[in-house]
Parts: sequence; structure tokens; C-alpha cells
Amino acid sequence: EGETLSQAGRRDCCVGVCASCWKPVANLSLCPPKGARNLRYPPSTCKEELSRACKVPWKSHSNRMAAEAQATEVDVIAVHTAGQCILREKLAMGDPYATIRHFQASNSLKTPSVAPAQEMLDLMHFSRAKQHQMIVSKLKDRMLARINTLPVEKQLALLNKCFKYIGIPELRDLPLRIFSLLPKIPSSYLTTLTESPTLLAQLPLSVKRQVWSLEANSSMFEAFVASIAASYASQSRVRAVCSGLAAAPGNMRRARADNKPLQDLVASIGDSPALYGKAASALGALFEDSPHDLTLCSLRLHLPLAALEAGHKTTAETDPCHRLAHALSAGLRGGEK
Repeated sequence: EGETLSQAGRRDCCVGVCASCWKPVANLSLCPPKGARNLRYPPSTCKEELSRACKVPWKSHSNRMAAEAQATEVDVIAVHTAGQCILREKLAMGDPYATIRHFQASNSLKTPSVAPAQEMLDLMHFSRAKQHQMIVSKLKDRMLARINTLPVEKQLALLNKCFKYIGIPELRDLPLRIFSLLPKIPSSYLTTLTESPTLLAQLPLSVKRQVWSLEANSSMFEAFVASIAASYASQSRVRAVCSGLAAAPGNMRRARADNKPLQDLVASIGDSPALYGKAASALGALFEDSPHDLTLCSLRLHLPLAALEAGHKTTAETDPCHRLAHALSAGLRGGEK
């Protein structure tokens, strides 16, 4: 505790570093005033030196930190990651028990009639976490029922409010329901989803198709098609037929229906002619790189037939090779109709 600020900065302890530029606290005067906001509390003997570095009294500095944190808490709803950051910062500023009581009071339900019911549930050993989960579930179900009756303008306004919480599993159903009702999802939301591949992988295919349909995301869809082609080629039955070690299945229609990678590709395309064209082009590019890979030929052959059998007739008929595929498939069946 007795070391100087310069010693503390060299050791990267005692006081810490600036949250804005990560410089040692000895150079804090070179940082923006708010740069000291996220510093750890220093030991008591360093407070005066930190105050001189910040050019404000320690008491004023503490008051300013509290005021800024309070302003941040008003601007950001304390849920998920944002709530964790707010609570962590408040706990670092003073009495943790007082902070927790204040946080609970600020973020609890404001309906007076709820308090007696929660106290009764406390006596029945229902945790507050479980109580809140039940309340969120009921309110979410009620909101989902109301979304269906809202006009498009109000759905878009609600989407603007709730889209920021799509990463929270408990709240994700709200923006997804609006997505399913909109004839076309605004491109700004699709672009944001593109920046989070992990989140995008958890979304329904109807949303993924619109993300993949953006011209800027062509490479993303091509990578998806390549992964499907690899899964298709890894099947022993497919490899055996392509290498001539096994005969083609007698019931080709059933074989296509039971082939999961093929059905996944058809489902990902849906009724989108644009995605079908991208998938066909991606398979062609893969074949150019591996011209001796007959599994790619097999997948390309069965793609328009599987799309047609899945009810996507219009999409399948956009394929210039769909008649050739029918002819080759009939040849594989030995002319069987």
C-alpha cells in the first residue's frame, strides 16, 4: 500500500489501468475524464495519489462514478449481459448488501398486489428466481397472443424494442414471432444477425433463408452447402453406389426421402429460386475443384428431384437440368416409371 503510483503502474496492481486506453493509472491525467470510471478501488494510502492523477478530490471522484453508473442504469435495462455489467459495477462501489437491496428494489415488479403473493410463495419455498421465471413465461405467452392481431406498423415498432434481446433464450420467441408474421424482414435486422453465426445457427430456417438471400452473405450460404456436400459424401451407401460397389436403390424416391443431408439442403432452400441457384452454383464450384468426386454428381442429380418431391415444384423447375435429372433417375431405376 505504501508504494508510489509509478511503482503501482509498473506492477500493474495497487490501482489498475485506465478502462478507456489501458494505460497505467499514473498516466490517468492523459485519459478522458470518464476513463477512471471502471478502475478498481485502490488501497487507502493510494487514494490521494489517484485523486491528484484524476485532478479531482477522491470524494468528488467517488460521487461522480456513482452518478455515472446511475445514469447508465437508467439508459440500459438491467437484463442479461447488460444487467450483469451494471450490477458488477455497482457492487464495486460500496456496501454490497445495500447495492443488492437497491438493485432488487429498482428492478422488481412495480405492481403493489404482487408483493403479498410473492411473500406467500416464499413461505411455500418457491424461490424468487422460479417465481420470476413463471411470471416471464405468462407475460410472454400473453404478448405472443397479442402480436398476431397487431398491424404491421406496430409489429415493426415492437420488433425495434425487443430485437436487442434476441440473444436471451427466454425472450427470443418475441422477435421470432414477429419475423414469422412479416412478409419481409428489414435488411438491417438480417445484417445484424449475420454478425453472430452462433445465434444465427439457433434461428429457424425461415429467418436463415432471408439472411442467406442477401448478396453480401453468398459466401456464408456456399459454406453451408459445402458442409451438406461433405455430410452427403460421408454416407457409406452413397459412396458404394457412386463407386459401383453397390446397385442403386430400387425405390429412389424413398431413398431420397431418407437421405438426411439431401433433405436438409432442400429444406434450407425452400421455395427460394435465388437460393436454389446459389446451391447449384456452389455444387458446380465444388465439382470444379474435385472433378473426380462422383458424390457431388449424385447430390446434384438428386437435388431437383428431391425438391420436386418435397412440394417445391416451381423452384425445382427453375433448374435447367431438371429434365436431365428425371431421365438419369429413370435410367438408374432401369426404366421403371
